Amino acid sequence: MRKAILTALVLGVVSVVFVMFGCRITPPPDVIIENQWPRIYLVNVPPDSSQLPHAPIVYWYGADPDGYIIAYQWAIDDTSTWNTLWVDSGMGTEDTIAFAAPLPDTEFTHIFYVRAMDNDTDVTISDSIGRRVFRVTNIPPVNTVIEEGPEDSTTLFVISDTIATWYGIYFKWSTEDSDEVFLPKFSWKWDGGAWSEWDEAREKYFTGNDDPALRTTGWHAFFLRAMDDAMAIDSSCAPRAIYVSVPTLSKRLLVIDETSDRLSNPSPSLPSDAMVDSFYALILDNAGWGGYESIDNSDESAVIPHDTIGQYRIVLLHTDDWNVPSLPEASILEEYLDVGGRLLIGGYQALSSLTSGFQDGHLGVDSLVATTGNDFISAFPQFAGFDTLLVDAAKNIFNPGIPNVQVCFIKNIPKDALYGYHSVSGDSAMEGRPVMFQFEHESGEFRAAAASFPLYRIEVDGSTGEPLATTIKNILDWLNE
Repeated sequence: MRKAILTALVLGVVSVVFVMFGCRITPPPDVIIENQWPRIYLVNVPPDSSQLPHAPIVYWYGADPDGYIIAYQWAIDDTSTWNTLWVDSGMGTEDTIAFAAPLPDTEFTHIFYVRAMDNDTDVTISDSIGRRVFRVTNIPPVNTVIEEGPEDSTTLFVISDTIATWYGIYFKWSTEDSDEVFLPKFSWKWDGGAWSEWDEAREKYFTGNDDPALRTTGWHAFFLRAMDDAMAIDSSCAPRAIYVSVPTLSKRLLVIDETSDRLSNPSPSLPSDAMVDSFYALILDNAGWGGYESIDNSDESAVIPHDTIGQYRIVLLHTDDWNVPSLPEASILEEYLDVGGRLLIGGYQALSSLTSGFQDGHLGVDSLVATTGNDFISAFPQFAGFDTLLVDAAKNIFNPGIPNVQVCFIKNIPKDALYGYHSVSGDSAMEGRPVMFQFEHESGEFRAAAASFPLYRIEVDGSTGEPLATTIKNILDWLNE
């Protein structure tokens, strides 16, 4: 009986211990299951060592026994650099592979490698690498040409960066690749500089910031070459030689005189060059714009070069004849405005010598209409600070006024019209239409002003140049702001 009681007591104590401290059972040791790498198989199309075009489609597939494939990687010849293709789990895949074949009529041998990446976080790249040999040929690109851009021996203004009115020197090019699979690439350089990186772009604007050569006035050559998807290069494109003029706009004022020089029997109405020069000296000196430089182009045979015009902040061009001028430097003045120049132009039908693009984009003129009869006797001001400008009868061979003066239909009459047309009778259909106006490009990059009548024909005081001196001062000061 005592033994039974003792046994029961021991069992009770053991039960309490189990309840209080729990039962600890040692688990079996971990079994490490290593990741199984995916296997790669190249489809037997095309067969190993096949002779093919330079960019065949290569097919392969893979399988991962304990997970799934998240990407494939392939390489050509050198397995130190791999290209990655991310794919859906379990998919076989393909890619168009462009093998290098830079020479014509030549077979090149390449080795293609492919491997897989599985979803395991520790070991991702398989040790199974597919390998296949390809023998390829290629037809190199030909007829690489510049389709658009300045022709040889063109002179252009070039500044350091693109602005709203000047984007740069524009070139557009192309090439022909009869076995093209991927787009060809192009590279270019100026003079003896380094070739640019290969790029698929087929056009580009070049500024001074694009190449040091374009920051220097002088002759420069543009070179272009093309490369196809097999790395064959066509360097047959003829270079373009252009003259770059870098404008400084640092000098104050250039006066260009396009008035014909009356060498014999000059008179106020048919003046000599010296008489016209004296008139403008009087006006500009009294306007506070003396000390200017001038060029006499009275026979209009010379074209004032970019290098000359580009030195000046403001150009004043006047033509005071009774005939329509040719203005040989008009296209240069248009370029000059685009790179930030300032222009005042005046003369008998001078505006009609400008292209419609010049009139519209650089002067804000929608259209010009020539008046009939000898009707223009004065220009009356639209703003305070400007006085009426009367035609000088002594300088006018017509009676009573100047014929065929062009009135200007401009874009912003309230803001930009400085003087209106005034006729003999005061009731002309063109009465009040602008004959002198100013224009600022919407970007603020350049300003211009124009008079559709010859300034020399205006009556002025012989000592003060008034009232024209004040008018010219106001305009030049505004241009210079």
